[in-house]
Amino acid sequence: MQHSAPPLFKQGIPALAKLIVCLVVSLALMVIDFKFKSLDFIRNQVITILRPLEQLMLLPTTVVADSADYFTSRSTLERENGVLKLRQAELSLLANQSSLLAVENQHLRNLLELQKNVGFKTVPVEILFNPPNPLSQR
Repeated sequence: MQHSAPPLFKQGIPALAKLIVCLVVSLALMVIDFKFKSLDFIRNQVITILRPLEQLMLLPTTVVADSADYFTSRSTLERENGVLKLRQAELSLLANQSSLLAVENQHLRNLLELQKNVGFKTVPVEILFNPPNPLSQR
């Protein structure tokens, strides 16, 4: 008669038991480290070694993100530049029209023989008729 091993030894330790043991050990180590600060020196040394490696590993992602930002900002700047050029052309046209209106205004002032600068606001008018009773004016 052949005796077979119990299922625990035949199949090995179940995965759930391994997980529970690992959780208990890790929690115990975290509590010990929190209370006694025993791993600070080792943690600082590991960070000093791993930080450059982390930056090196993140370099492709950083390059892609920065190049995407560059091209996005470049296209945005080109679009804004086009809008500003159109606005500049419109303002240039308005400035030309303004100078033409100033010349025309000066010509009309010369025709009407008005003074150039008056200390108060004046309105040139032409009286067409006088009413017979000046007190009845509105």
